[in-house]
Amino acid sequence: MTERTTRFRMLALTLGALSTLAAGCAAVPTAEVSLDDVVDERLDRLESRVDVLLESHASYLRSRWPDLALPQHEVEAWLEPGQWQLVFARCLYQESGDSDGARDLDVATYSCEARFPPPSLATNRPGPVEIAWVTEYARTVLPSCLRRSGVMAPPVPQESLVVLEGGATPEWDPYAVARGDAAERARLEALCPHPSTLLAQLPLLPSDAALTGVP
Repeated sequence: MTERTTRFRMLALTLGALSTLAAGCAAVPTAEVSLDDVVDERLDRLESRVDVLLESHASYLRSRWPDLALPQHEVEAWLEPGQWQLVFARCLYQESGDSDGARDLDVATYSCEARFPPPSLATNRPGPVEIAWVTEYARTVLPSCLRRSGVMAPPVPQESLVVLEGGATPEWDPYAVARGDAAERARLEALCPHPSTLLAQLPLLPSDAALTGVP
């Protein structure tokens, strides 16, 4: 198991513990899909995109140089966009040395992609597990949480689930009863967070961050 996998698995365990604790204190309905499942899916999809990138690049390099032996690397770090640009440029310089040949530069690029994958690989549409979690949370968990505060949330229109994936639901406001009362709305949002709020706390890249606020 790689370090990146270990960090994600630790986050998944933390999420599971938080969900269990919240369920015991507030009688939240048992979820079929949980946030730790979403974390696992994001990790799997991220690793798959890294594999596809490297396989595609390796295929291109071997088509140009059939005898080429490509180096094997584990991921050394997952970096945010601003950090990645500097680190990747430094990696290219170190890997290629003083060579300006196309072959050496291409191999250096391949090595650096393996060591420091582009952070853009982490931005993509939600997978089926994440969509299932949003659907269940918006239809069951959040309304149940709000009912414990005496609030009846409006039902989620079927077409809203696509919008929910992106975290924007202009036509569905579960806290509509508190319009005009900023303090009450803030209280409800803290007790029963919007699904997009919880998803926004999930890291796009492997990290040791933990979530709070799961109702």
